[in-house]
Amino acid sequence: MPNSNSKISSFLQAINKYAEEQRDNIKKELEQFKRQELEKAEHEILNDVYIMIQKEMAEVRSKISKDLSHKEIEGKKELFKQRKEIMDNVFAEVQEKLDKFTRTQDYLTFIEKCSQKISHVLTFPDVVLYVRKEDLIFATQIKDAFKNECKINSSDEIKLGGIYGYSELGGVVVDETLDAKLEEQRKWFAENCGLKVT
Repeated sequence: MPNSNSKISSFLQAINKYAEEQRDNIKKELEQFKRQELEKAEHEILNDVYIMIQKEMAEVRSKISKDLSHKEIEGKKELFKQRKEIMDNVFAEVQEKLDKFTRTQDYLTFIEKCSQKISHVLTFPDVVLYVRKEDLIFATQIKDAFKNECKINSSDEIKLGGIYGYSELGGVVVDETLDAKLEEQRKWFAENCGLKVT
């Protein structure tokens, strides 16, 4: 009888081991799928923003070329006004999309990635990461993604989201905020969209 109990025990252990291996495999597959879906969603958002900007640029170029042929000084003043309105409208739409993005599960993944990027640059022991007040609820996830010692504070300067990090010892600031990324796009748009009036 003890031999039979030993066989049963070995059989149960083998079943448990197999079940654990299957659970681990499913868990890994789920994590990989989740990562792929989040990367896909992030890519789609950036692609949508790029397409929208390109479309607006084409429409603006067409309008400006027609208007310039008919107007002189007053026309130029009007074009400057239109340029600003168009830029403001485009970036208001982008800002609205970003605002919606910050209320999705993908946003948590985004700020975790920001934290990881910053951790590669700021390797000093005095790092402070700044987030929006609303994002302080993600402090644990941000610290976990950072993997080094850091403090997390809120900053009123961050309106849209993301993270920027600072190290006084290193004298380094790393800005991974949506605010900075949007401002870079605004500058790029102003310089490259063909809206200059001479």
